[in-house]
Amino acid sequence: MSTRRDHARRLIEAIEPAQRAAVANHPITGIESLGYTVVAEPALISQRGAGGLCDGLSFAEHNTVMYSPTPGSKRENFTLLHEVGHILVERDDDALQLARRP
Repeated sequence: MSTRRDHARRLIEAIEPAQRAAVANHPITGIESLGYTVVAEPALISQRGAGGLCDGLSFAEHNTVMYSPTPGSKRENFTLLHEVGHILVERDDDALQLARRP
C-alpha cells in the first residue's frame, strides 16, 4: 500500500524537471508555467480555528491559485505551493482516495 509520502513524490515527479526548477526558483511564474492562473488577493487573509491563518485558496476546476501577498516572506511561497498541492491531489484519483481515508 502506498503512503502519503509515496503519492506526494509521484505527483511531484510527474512535473517535468525544468518546470519543477522554475517553481522552486520563482514560484509564481513557475506555477503559471504549469498552466495555472495565480491571483494575488490582499483581502484574502483571515484567521480561523486555533489561531491559524487562511491566506490561500485553490480552484482545480478553474486552474486558479489565490493567495494573500506577503512580499519577501517564505510564507507566500509556502502558501502558493500548498495550494498547488491541493489541485494536484484533487486531480489524482489514487491520492484523493488516500486523502479521504480515516
